[in-house]
Formats: sequence, C-alpha cells, structure tokens
Amino acid sequence: MSARNNGSGTPPRVWGWRAPDTRPAPNTGAGAQEPLSREDIERKFRGNVAYGGWSDARTDQFLKFAKTAFGGKLDLSQFRG
Repeated sequence: MSARNNGSGTPPRVWGWRAPDTRPAPNTGAGAQEPLSREDIERKFRGNVAYGGWSDARTDQFLKFAKTAFGGKLDLSQFRG
C-alpha cells in the first residue's frame, strides 16, 4: 500500500490546506516570569501520577522520598513497575 493508495484502490482525497495555528499558547502561569509554587508543582505532579495509575499512598511515599532524594545515593527501584 503506497501513500497514494488507501488500500481500496482509490487515492485518498485532499479537501484543502489550512495554515498552521500560530496563536500563542494560553498562559499557564509558569515560566521565568511566573514560576510555579511548590504547591502548584505538587498538585500537577499528583494529577499526572494519578492519571498514570499511582495510588495516593505511592504518591505520598514518593513525595516524602523526593524531599531528601539528593542527600545520598539515588535509588528509584521502589518506584518502578
């Protein structure tokens, strides 16, 4: 099957061309001028890991670990899998 053939023997139809969207992204309240607070970062992290399937207990365990993570040898094995 080629790029010009969609498997049915009929070439795909092109309905028109649209210019790329060049509008700026909405302001997320982050960046060098408006850095996120620790609470904002934690809230975003909790949302992301909940979406990824982490339990609240695992999230709390990781956040507790993260506060001291760079004080010694870094071992992430308990958070894999």
